[in-house]
Amino acid sequence: MSVQYYWGTGRRKTAVARVRLRPQGEGKFQVNKRDGHEYIGGSPRLKADVLAPLKLLGFEQKYDVFVNVHGGGIHGQVGAI
Repeated sequence: MSVQYYWGTGRRKTAVARVRLRPQGEGKFQVNKRDGHEYIGGSPRLKADVLAPLKLLGFEQKYDVFVNVHGGGIHGQVGAI
């Protein structure tokens, strides 16, 4: 059985994020092969901004999110994600 993914690209100034969503997930969130919350750091607002679209739809625990992001600073990267 093959696993289905949804792919997307986000940009913010010089930051570029390639995002892959896996349905039927368990809420895993990775950025650059690290835990996403660890990568973003201690700012609750930045963490909330990244996960807001999933939370709005009630998909926080239904999708796994894998992100590769580069360029810019952490705020630009969060905007791109």
